[in-house]
Amino acid sequence: GNKVSRAVLNAKDFPYRSGHQVVAFDDKLWLIGGREKGTLRFKNDVWYSTDGLNWIQATAEAGFSARYDHQVVTFNNKLWLVGGYDGAYKNDVWSSADGVTWTSEASSAGFSPRARHQAIVQSGQIWVYGGTDDPLVDAFRDTWRSSDGRNWTDTKQVGPARHSHQMLVFDNQIFVIGGSTGTAAQNDVWTMSNGGDLWTKVTDSPVFSARYGHRVAVYNSALWLVGGGTSLSEQDDIYTSTDGEIWELADASASIGARSNHQLALFDDMLWVIGGNESSFDSISSSRNLTDWESPTLMAEFSARSYHRVASFKNKLWLTGGYPDKRDVWSSLDGVNWELEKADAGFGTRDLHQLVVFDGMLWVIGGFKNGGYSNEVWSSSDGINWIERESINDRFDARVGHEVLVFDNTLWLIGGYDGAPKNDIWSSENGIDWIERTSSASFSARSGHQVVVFDDRLLLIGGYDNTNYLDDVWSSADGISWEEESYAGSRFSPRGEHQVVVFRDQTVEALWLIGGVDADDNMLNDVYSLSPGGNWGLVTSNADFSGRTGHQAVGLNGKAVLIGGEDWNDGVSYNDVWVSINGREWRQAIGGALTLPR
Repeated sequence: GNKVSRAVLNAKDFPYRSGHQVVAFDDKLWLIGGREKGTLRFKNDVWYSTDGLNWIQATAEAGFSARYDHQVVTFNNKLWLVGGYDGAYKNDVWSSADGVTWTSEASSAGFSPRARHQAIVQSGQIWVYGGTDDPLVDAFRDTWRSSDGRNWTDTKQVGPARHSHQMLVFDNQIFVIGGSTGTAAQNDVWTMSNGGDLWTKVTDSPVFSARYGHRVAVYNSALWLVGGGTSLSEQDDIYTSTDGEIWELADASASIGARSNHQLALFDDMLWVIGGNESSFDSISSSRNLTDWESPTLMAEFSARSYHRVASFKNKLWLTGGYPDKRDVWSSLDGVNWELEKADAGFGTRDLHQLVVFDGMLWVIGGFKNGGYSNEVWSSSDGINWIERESINDRFDARVGHEVLVFDNTLWLIGGYDGAPKNDIWSSENGIDWIERTSSASFSARSGHQVVVFDDRLLLIGGYDNTNYLDDVWSSADGISWEEESYAGSRFSPRGEHQVVVFRDQTVEALWLIGGVDADDNMLNDVYSLSPGGNWGLVTSNADFSGRTGHQAVGLNGKAVLIGGEDWNDGVSYNDVWVSINGREWRQAIGGALTLPR
């Protein structure tokens, strides 16, 4: 009939961060500013979400300066931002009715510049309490209020010196919980009367440890305290109280992980934990009972991994193994929705192996198996049931980081690493019996290279020779004799563990080189192209997906599909899937059900 549903599908997630703000406003969650994870880059971007999963960037650069450890509240049907740190401590005030356009309400409010303060709304006023302009030395104890966000009044009443604390309204009282004096973390609880003229200590010995950068919210008529930092580490515990004085341990080790400087927001009848400092999990989690947490995700169903292998077989993509210790097999019709075909395939844990389609079967060849080099050969006619293929003849040495592909109806194995880089070449006409074609090809010994069939020739590209990353390109018409190619144009930088995809776009064959790692351990997310008989060209130096190595990329229905990988600098593995039709613009693949309202 006339039923209409609006679906928000967004493939671009906000960069993870700490010292940001998240508030519920206009039936949405809003994320504002902060410090980007692992860097000193401050942000003044604004994002919103109607479901906590799909995030849309309202603006990349709001009117206020990029900053973190600021405060944002909702007041008079607007978002209000107060203070923070942008390289200098701030005491400005900004407002916005839509999250996009921001108006300066006060360039220098009555209170002194500060960060790590708290702001709340109570009795038709914005209240600001505490903060610091020297977090390792001292903390403020003044209390300010404003009925319009522009004119501020000092209540002249002082509470405990505090920054990185929590301040909120509960049971018609203003509570201040924990935080730092600048020299020591605290776990005391105070209340303040609405007029700010009386401070009362509720308790100085609750069951939770002294901490700062924790978060407290009101939910189901109780106070809930989540995480925070102590003198030793970040915490993953959750405490609750119905009066602010007596606290109980609700969860000693919450599944959301240890974190501080995160955000805790009430939205859609759930509490949401978003972001946090560098040692926290990069996640968004929600819960209705503060015990069972769900993490909405844009990631694929298979677990995060690297050095796995993907091939197209029987109109599906098939994924096998990966690091760390993966032995499973997954399939997908579209690259978006994945199905577990085998939790424990017969070939065991496997990474840096090769997966190839040959003679109507999938073949797993070599790689790391249970931590050692392997020269095993396994095949499967359905991707589920696997058989090890034994040979009475000599076989190539056990190795990892090699390349295997089909050329001229023959399997070719090229290079790899067995404790030293290799440049030998082997071939097989049945996958079982292998012949060494040369023990030392013209190109230097290497691993982590790529070999593809392109323009009716074998093309070997880059890799690592155990000393240097390489940017050379070699070609062969027979798999045995190789010659180095010279190309004009924008040549890719030396690298290894990159990916090269060849597919046909209508009538044009195209080759894309994607990502990898360079000599400075930079995780790359650039894309280069090569056309038959042409030259190299830079497609993009900074694709939408994060820099990575150990990923996989394959051609599927006129598109390039990039799957998983890792950034070993941050110790992060991925299970995301990205798709592109031109190599320049990449969309993260997401899947799910759209339910129409009744």
